[in-house]
Amino acid sequence: MKKKKSLIPEVATITVESYETEPIMVKEFYDPNVKPIKSAGLNVEDKPVYKDKTVKQLKALAKRKGLQVSGTRKQLIKRIADNSVIVQKEKRQKELEAKKEQELGVKNKTDSVNTILQNRLKKLIVTKDEAAKELFRAQQNFDKIEADFNEVKITLKSLEKLF
Repeated sequence: MKKKKSLIPEVATITVESYETEPIMVKEFYDPNVKPIKSAGLNVEDKPVYKDKTVKQLKALAKRKGLQVSGTRKQLIKRIADNSVIVQKEKRQKELEAKKEQELGVKNKTDSVNTILQNRLKKLIVTKDEAAKELFRAQQNFDKIEADFNEVKITLKSLEKLF
């Protein structure tokens, strides 16, 4: 017999520390008179979907679904219910595949945009470097011209002092 847990204490003990750190005793017991409770679940044929259907209606439903139409009411219901489960699984599988495909599409688009942006960034860096080099050359030319200008000014002042 299976051992059933109950709130009435017996042999086995478990110590649990409380907030005040005093041990609390929790016990289990076995009562041979307590029978396990069996599930009161509905059979497939007792479900509301099938309960009020006649054998003729069930056969028509089985035929629409492309299933075998012979057999007892219980067999027809089981066949239809099993088929419904399979169809639901296939539907969920298709939805998951579509979702994965969509996520993959988004990832591919994201990767594509990322690649485009990386290429643009590389081009802009090259352009910036070229512009910086050109600016540096222009500054060197300016400095050279300014030095020549100052040299000519100094020469003119020297000549003015002589005359």
